[in-house]
Amino acid sequence: MTNKVREILQRRCKSSNKPFNINIFKVERLWDRMRKTLGYENEKGFVLHAFRHTCATTLIQKDVPITTVQAYLGHANISTTQIYAHLNPKKLKDAAQTLEEG
Repeated sequence: MTNKVREILQRRCKSSNKPFNINIFKVERLWDRMRKTLGYENEKGFVLHAFRHTCATTLIQKDVPITTVQAYLGHANISTTQIYAHLNPKKLKDAAQTLEEG
């Protein structure tokens, strides 16, 4: 987690043991309401879990090692994290260039 997120959560936890007093059912209802308000209620890909995908994609594209991304996201198996590895085609070109230089 970033320092900014950590600070926000620490402030929220001062009054309670939990940073958020909300269950998954309420989260889903709120997400559905937001999707409808934005006009995305029929967009199947516009899901809350997409934020995790954005996080993983950003880390991979910023050259964070895949094992670090795996640990950061809490993936038990590296194959789950490898889903995001294809998002950096520059790495393939770099690998080919390394072999050319060898």
